[in-house]
Formats: sequence, structure tokens, C-alpha cells
Amino acid sequence: MVEYWSGAKGEYNLPRNISWEYKTETDLYAFVKEKQVPKCLKISPDGRTWAAVSSDRCIYIFDLRTAKITKKLDESLHFYQEIGKDLKYVYSLKVQIQHNQLEV
Repeated sequence: MVEYWSGAKGEYNLPRNISWEYKTETDLYAFVKEKQVPKCLKISPDGRTWAAVSSDRCIYIFDLRTAKITKKLDESLHFYQEIGKDLKYVYSLKVQIQHNQLEV
């Protein structure tokens, strides 16, 4: 799970610029639900979003203020293997269409 703290100057309380009071209002439990460990975390230069890479090679993009996931990107090998299968199928249909072996 990911935690939000204000740091030493804020006595490690919740930051003031967030829109939630309880973690149950957020997606901060996403890693626990997916049984994954966040490996790397990066805050955007504008401070509006942050991203974390999990051990299953998914990238989670969070809104910093709401702590809600705005996007999940699957960067796993399995995902790209599945895309490759689909692309091979699409390419074979295109070749058949070009050679008039398949009617559209």
C-alpha cells in the first residue's frame, strides 16, 4: 500500500492539498488488491500526478489530489505477446484482401 505524508515540517500528517480524509476513499489499496508491490514511484513536475510501477510490470497513474487511478498501463511481456498475435491476424487478413482471397 502507498501512504501520503506531509513530511517533517507538517509533522507527518496528511497533506493539506488532498481531497480525501480516509484511504478507503482512494485507490491507494490498488497494490494490495492486485497482490503487487510498488517498485518505483515518481511525482510529475507539475505536482498533479504520480506514477508507480508494480512488480507485475504495470504502471499506475494517480491523481495526487484525489489518490484515484487515472490510468493503468500494462507493460508486461504477456500483454505484448497478445498484441503481437492480434497484429499477425490483422496483417494476414490485409494480405488476403489485397490478393482478393477474402471479400470484405
